[in-house]
Amino acid sequence: MKTILFCSRLSLYLVLIITPVLLRPAVAIAYDSTGIVSWFVLIPLQMMIAYFLHPSFFKKRSFRFHPLMGPLLSILITVIGILFFSDIEQDSLLLFSISSFLAFISTRLIFFRRGGSFLAALEVFFFIFVYFRLLDFTRSAPEISHQSPWMAKSLLFLLIISFLLHSAIIYAASFPDRSNQRKRKEALVFTSIVVPLLLVLAYLSPNDFVKHEILFNEWNEKPPPTPQDLKSEQGDLGREKEKNSSNHRNGLPLGNRKEKYPAQLQNPKEQQDKKQQEQNLDQKPNQKSEPKSEKKPEQGSGQGSGQRKDSQRLEGVPADQWNDLQRMQKERGQQGGGGGGGKQGKDGEQGGKQHAIMIIASPTHPVYAAEAYLGTLTSEGFSQSSPKEEPLNLLAGQRMIETWKNRIRSKDSNRKIVSMFFLSTLEKRVVAYLPYQIQPTVKNIKYHPFDLSYHVQSRISTSQPEDWILSRDINPDEKRNLKYYLEVPLSSSVKQRFEHHLKKSRASYQKKTRKDSSTQKEEKYFDKIRSILRGFKSHQYELGFEDKTSLDHLSDFLSKTKKGDCTEFSHTTAILGRLADVPSRVVYGYLASQDLQTPAHRGGVYHLRKKIRFLQKYSLDDLYLITSAHHHAWVQFWIPNYGWIDFETTSFAIPPKPSQDANNMDVIIPMIEEKKILSKPTFVFPWRTILKILSASICSVIFLLYLYRLTRGVVYLFASRSRGEKGIHALQKRILLALASDGYPIKPYFQTTLEYSEKIPPMEKFAKLYTMLRFRMNYSSGEKEKTEQEYRACFVETRKKLRKTGPYPFLRRIMSLRGLYY
Repeated sequence: MKTILFCSRLSLYLVLIITPVLLRPAVAIAYDSTGIVSWFVLIPLQMMIAYFLHPSFFKKRSFRFHPLMGPLLSILITVIGILFFSDIEQDSLLLFSISSFLAFISTRLIFFRRGGSFLAALEVFFFIFVYFRLLDFTRSAPEISHQSPWMAKSLLFLLIISFLLHSAIIYAASFPDRSNQRKRKEALVFTSIVVPLLLVLAYLSPNDFVKHEILFNEWNEKPPPTPQDLKSEQGDLGREKEKNSSNHRNGLPLGNRKEKYPAQLQNPKEQQDKKQQEQNLDQKPNQKSEPKSEKKPEQGSGQGSGQRKDSQRLEGVPADQWNDLQRMQKERGQQGGGGGGGKQGKDGEQGGKQHAIMIIASPTHPVYAAEAYLGTLTSEGFSQSSPKEEPLNLLAGQRMIETWKNRIRSKDSNRKIVSMFFLSTLEKRVVAYLPYQIQPTVKNIKYHPFDLSYHVQSRISTSQPEDWILSRDINPDEKRNLKYYLEVPLSSSVKQRFEHHLKKSRASYQKKTRKDSSTQKEEKYFDKIRSILRGFKSHQYELGFEDKTSLDHLSDFLSKTKKGDCTEFSHTTAILGRLADVPSRVVYGYLASQDLQTPAHRGGVYHLRKKIRFLQKYSLDDLYLITSAHHHAWVQFWIPNYGWIDFETTSFAIPPKPSQDANNMDVIIPMIEEKKILSKPTFVFPWRTILKILSASICSVIFLLYLYRLTRGVVYLFASRSRGEKGIHALQKRILLALASDGYPIKPYFQTTLEYSEKIPPMEKFAKLYTMLRFRMNYSSGEKEKTEQEYRACFVETRKKLRKTGPYPFLRRIMSLRGLYY
């Protein structure tokens, strides 16, 4: 029967670890190599070693088996797993060691120690809890519930049937000698407990837990929500701060700055120093502001100069109407994007409004939060790379049941781990490069539409242009590993136009560098990148995000129209990089930058931070409101020793005209309020209160029983020290209580002590002496005192013989209440 129980337990475990694979799309995360070795190989092997290589298993099979062979083989299997499958990483070492140890020890305790059935029963409840948590993933989103309804029902059926069968096997293995009549009685008691428990669980679980129906409102025609004007003190403070400090906003992601590379602004320490300087400026209102910089280098004709539009409104829509607003805006085609992008109306007027999408909390800026990496170049431009070519593309939609860690060790220099927090309305996840650790997404509809939140740690590059200019060229091994990002499948005519522009940009760059230096310098690796970026100084940046990325369109943008949004800039830059033998790719995502945060954005953050407690632990300066105008595309170049670096081509282009800056469109945010459910007063059965009362009552009764047991034991202890009949009777009670606590049979009330000792032979002498002293009437001089002395010595000797040793008997003596029968 034990072997059947072992097979049942092993099957239950295997089904449990296979369940996440079957739960797609509810759990779209595959086991990594470490997880496969640990959960599918090591743990089952350790369970089989612990069971089949135990001396008692071969006892009836006439085999001689050394007791240490099982533990030694278990250690050997663990060492093999660590040496060949762990890569000597700390997490893998801990996982292999702990899982192997627990699997071996738990199997030995359950099958070859007293009380193993009790541990097996506890293990069943642990399995039930894990199954329930996995089943709950099928309800994580509406589309998942639609795609996997059969899986939810099948799992629930499997949960009930398999555990009832396993429980029946545990019972049969625990009591093989029980009579059929007694088994029927106990089965009736078990049923009387389990059935009400299942009914309670069915009552407490949601009505649509399995079916999970989604009801759609058939009344399509709804009046559009009317936004309310939100005037906040924070918005006024934001405008005042902009007036007192140098205004960098000109529609470009990096603003009107001398810094042209995102990495120049992404050093957290430097940013803290700049924040401190800004605070000092605020404390000295009479101090003159910094002088405006002279003509912007490589900024073209400066069409973007002039006063920016600063009359944008901050508007709010009730949170329960937010989904309707998004749907209507989408139908009207008013959703914009592109690093401050958006649809424009006639004559440059704004043709829409920007809507809140997420809030990013980060100690550094700008944050280039990637949604997709585009590395495949076709006739239609760049397209998203496959997971095989670019595994990071899985992160956007991957559902995680544990914290994701980047197992690929990066050799990039000058990177610093930065913690960020994302509060989002999007189901897809966006992450700054290079992701280091991502916690599972948490759903909380309390702050709808910001239902999803997650924490991210990224290794942001702190390298600077001064570092890149010293970088060497890529070697043959690197070129071979990065050949996917160097492919340029262009037609001869298109390729000729791109190469002509590249040649022209290089010549212009070399001419400029020769003016700045008296000696001619050899072109270095980073010079290729700089010449490409500076080649866009005569191109006009227009706000928007349109996927017109065919090679013919990009060729016209490069040499004819010279006007485009971030998609044209990023795609053409990546192609030029590959032609210059620089590994390149395009990245889509969202951009969080101080230079795109207008007073309206700051006011929106101020309002939302007051309502959402997650945001209150972050400083206002570290919070960025991301809207539909901040959807962006940029390019990443690979630099030897520093890895993939974000580059902003648009910072070298002509800024957009003030009237066409979509980042200045009116900002709409949801007005989040605590949900209050108003309903008619109805009687609700107080389940929780009753359960609390019952739990308190049961705990009180158990406490009183243990107190009574302890008090009675102390009373018998002191009574046994007295002479005469009282002491004799107290010693007899003490030994009966000790035997009951050690698990020996209870003495029926109709049996004498002498009759009871027939079941326990070591107690026979004590029983005879007790009977003599209890019922004999006549003694010679001094005989009774001598017999009583012998009786007390026999008590000590008998108790010592009958006391069971070991940790489990010790715990049973402490916890047992069987002695209350006497």
